[in-house]
Amino acid sequence: MENLTPMLKQYREIKAKYPDCILFFRLGDFYEMFMEDAKTASPILEVVLTSRDAGKAGRMPMCGVPYHAGDNYVAKLVKAGFKVAICEQVEDPALAKGLVKREVIRVITAGTFIDETSNDQRFTCCIYPGTDGVGLAFSEASSGVIQLARFTGNEAAVTVMAKLPLFECLFPQQDEQQVKELLEHPLLKNKGLSLSPYENWNFNPEIAEKNLTEHFGTNNLKGFGIEEISAAVSAAGALLEYLKSVHRSSLKHIDRLALYSETGSVFISPAACYGLELEELFQTLDRTVTPLGRRMFKEWLYRPLSDLEEIKKRQQAVSILKNDPMLRDNLGKTLKNTPDIEKTFPGLAAVQEELKTCWPCATRLTACRHCNRCSPKQARTTNYSGSKTPRA
Repeated sequence: MENLTPMLKQYREIKAKYPDCILFFRLGDFYEMFMEDAKTASPILEVVLTSRDAGKAGRMPMCGVPYHAGDNYVAKLVKAGFKVAICEQVEDPALAKGLVKREVIRVITAGTFIDETSNDQRFTCCIYPGTDGVGLAFSEASSGVIQLARFTGNEAAVTVMAKLPLFECLFPQQDEQQVKELLEHPLLKNKGLSLSPYENWNFNPEIAEKNLTEHFGTNNLKGFGIEEISAAVSAAGALLEYLKSVHRSSLKHIDRLALYSETGSVFISPAACYGLELEELFQTLDRTVTPLGRRMFKEWLYRPLSDLEEIKKRQQAVSILKNDPMLRDNLGKTLKNTPDIEKTFPGLAAVQEELKTCWPCATRLTACRHCNRCSPKQARTTNYSGSKTPRA
């Protein structure tokens, strides 16, 4: 390394901290990649592989992309199964004395990538094979909740995982072989999950509980009803720390911890979903006008209610709109141009979105406020845990 230019020494030092990532290294108006990263990325990104003077070390392979189009190139790498570390200039080049200071501001993975071209969700899950069972925790990048559960055997955990749109799986390094064998199950092997081994100490029950209580501002986990399922707590605590580390943020928008439950809904196995052709049915019936509505409708279809009173409440809400065409049309027009709030807010929380994105959200929400025909209870929906969550 002593034969490299100062800038490339800086690159090597930062790259050493993220060996499993393609490093997008900001140089002026470009994100540059060097050495093996450049060789790997250039054919995927369809950019020319060139080289750069590396001082006494000779020339070094290099490729680059314009920073203003960086999101498009990141998407290509993530969908190809790679993690991307975004390294930005963190001081003004005009004011810098010597080499401009740079640091990684975010790591983008298969599970944390927010795909603006798709309305579908992308979950990251965490598996912990504990002494009291298999702990499972999962979260979606645009949601504010971590859901968790403990299973006495692998089959039950596999069934739940198979029903979720999982893209990344986190697990303790020491259990890598065991987890890989679990993921070879016929219901999971074709998901193409990105695997992310994580340091074992993150799954320590005491450390995991401390991470969760500090984040949610509680003295213990009794209020969540999960204090007796140690394996699930370990999985949830490790998942939270992992998400914070890749987002390089405190993730204040994650403000709920929910125990996963099938209570209140009809369980439909993955095989039954396939046999019933639910995806084809969804595509046929879907007339929603917003990304939020589309995801909610899909949840309702795959997890139909089993509680008679809840079914009646939902039917009553639907009847209000069915019997009032003017209300239905006005509501549809109001909601039609609503941005994907669930995807926008996490970015705002991480100070990564322009503040102007708040304005269309605010104007649409203000307009919806005047539609008071549906009660708050009727405007609620059910998430994967079965818990009730207000939706815009």
